[in-house]
Amino acid sequence: MIRRCLFFFILTLFTVSPLLAQPASLTAEPVPGCALAEREAETARLLGGSSVEPVPAEWSLLHDLSVLPRGPIEIRYHVDGELYLVETADLIDARPPQRDHPRVEMDIPEVLELLTLRPDIVRRFHRMHEEGTRIEVELVTDRSILERLSFGQVMEQSAALRQQGALPVTLLTEVAGSGATLPPVPRLATRNGCGFCTSTSDCDDVGPYDDGKGDCTTCGEYGVCDPGGCACSSVINTYWTSWFVTGFTYVGPYRCIDYSHPVPDSRALRAQVTYRRNQVRVTRTCPNCPSCSGCYNTESIINYQTQTLYCYVDQNTSCSPGDSTIGTWELCP
Repeated sequence: MIRRCLFFFILTLFTVSPLLAQPASLTAEPVPGCALAEREAETARLLGGSSVEPVPAEWSLLHDLSVLPRGPIEIRYHVDGELYLVETADLIDARPPQRDHPRVEMDIPEVLELLTLRPDIVRRFHRMHEEGTRIEVELVTDRSILERLSFGQVMEQSAALRQQGALPVTLLTEVAGSGATLPPVPRLATRNGCGFCTSTSDCDDVGPYDDGKGDCTTCGEYGVCDPGGCACSSVINTYWTSWFVTGFTYVGPYRCIDYSHPVPDSRALRAQVTYRRNQVRVTRTCPNCPSCSGCYNTESIINYQTQTLYCYVDQNTSCSPGDSTIGTWELCP
């Protein structure tokens, strides 16, 4: 039991999302620093949270790839009868899942993960669905509607595919429409909910708390900032996130773990564990350029990698006479 609990604790650690970059101001008009940070956080919440934070594995939206014709596809998302988003891709570009064992003794379906680059929209749709909003998903190929599903049907279909251990292909998609706006990156708060300043901070960035003002200062007020002009839009960083778990399914068979004496042998069941990491681009937008007033950062997933591993989990039960034996090195980490 201790070994199994330790394994799931390790898997949980993989799901911690990376720290967000510190952005500049969200609005064009100067506002008190702490109020500005609260406004940015509220805007991000209303738009669906961080645009790069992974959704829980059970929230992912999947569709069986085998029933879709290879070629261009449009996925149209309607909200209360109005077109809200269009996701486009070419299924010819889909790359098969990467596995540590190229051959597996069972037929595992390959699936298309919807909105794979926009977890913030997936979270938004789940919240809207819980609130009773009507969401419909249309799959369109060659200008013909191949399938029309309610969001509830997509959720049921996705859950069934996950139970089968379905593996998503890697496919970059494009999303456009009124619901595609990227949320601003919330500020990283420090002491008293305020920020900090460096020589490269913009003059309206949130600075330290000031007792005399009774609020956060701006970096200009604090006397540390870069008053130079700002580009209208610029890429300021690109990074890879840590690996996180996107799927865990028992696929069998059972084996007997050969523990060295005096630990008794124990039965184990093979699991399929899928990991993913995202490549993220941080873009700085200054709507009042060349003024640095009102600048804000957005993050977008521009690429990703997946890896599926097969390993065994100790079931803490006695071995059966017909079980094959495995070594401890085949256990999941």
